[in-house]
Amino acid sequence: MMRAAITIILLSAALTQISAADSIKQNIREFISQYDATVGVAVITDGDTTEINCGRTYPLASVMKFPQALAACDAMQEKGTPLDSIISLTKSDLHENTYSPIKELFPEGTEMPIDSLLFYSIAKSDNNACDKIFSTFISPAATEEYLRKSGFESFTVSVTEDDMHRNPSAINSNSATPTDVAALFQRFADGKMLSGEYFRSVWNALVNCQTGTDQLKKPLPAGSIILHKTGTGFRDGNGRITAQNDAGWIRLPDGTEYSIAVFITGSAESDTTNSAIIAGISGIVCDYFNAHLPK
Repeated sequence: MMRAAITIILLSAALTQISAADSIKQNIREFISQYDATVGVAVITDGDTTEINCGRTYPLASVMKFPQALAACDAMQEKGTPLDSIISLTKSDLHENTYSPIKELFPEGTEMPIDSLLFYSIAKSDNNACDKIFSTFISPAATEEYLRKSGFESFTVSVTEDDMHRNPSAINSNSATPTDVAALFQRFADGKMLSGEYFRSVWNALVNCQTGTDQLKKPLPAGSIILHKTGTGFRDGNGRITAQNDAGWIRLPDGTEYSIAVFITGSAESDTTNSAIIAGISGIVCDYFNAHLPK
């Protein structure tokens, strides 16, 4: 009799968990249905993956700077290139009409450690820093090869930031599924992509990300840790945004950990509304884990 009672309790708990997992999908689907946009969402925790509209790839935009940094650091780690090595940026490296805090501070060029170049590219989303990494350490094609060899087969990386600014439609040439992006953040946070100073450098840049504070990060409770990278594309001829994204890894104050990727494309909504969509999804996911995972 006691064994039967325990079985019923365990079965009830399992059904509740399954129902909650279904609930998160339903809540997100209902939330995004009110917007004129295509939204892809992937959430990974403890080996379980929740996917919404993930059967396609989405433009990465500047989210690409995260996997690029992994590929570059992997190459430097293999060669033994220390991150305090100095890199020179000339005036010709600092392209006009692109987002670049480095150019604003040093219009004639400058020198800095590789670690600082990575920080500018990831934390500040500096497009010129990103392209300097491409031209010095790892090409787009080699970045794609690294990702595919690592098991992330949906990734396509074939253009630089300058390429995309010269031809906005090229944004579609750097793409991936939300599931692969979330899985890449999960594997990085688990320490399975990089080690030593290379791991610490990328971690530090992601945890100090200065863009998208009104997106994934906004609804998280105080004391949460978030490593993330944002990406924003262009408006096409119909006024629709080609990409507005945020992806990362989160540890809530109670120790719950998960990775999440939210990708928006073809959106007729304003940039502010797109950010609110990402924040709303982040809030739904956070509330779900607070309510349903065992503490």
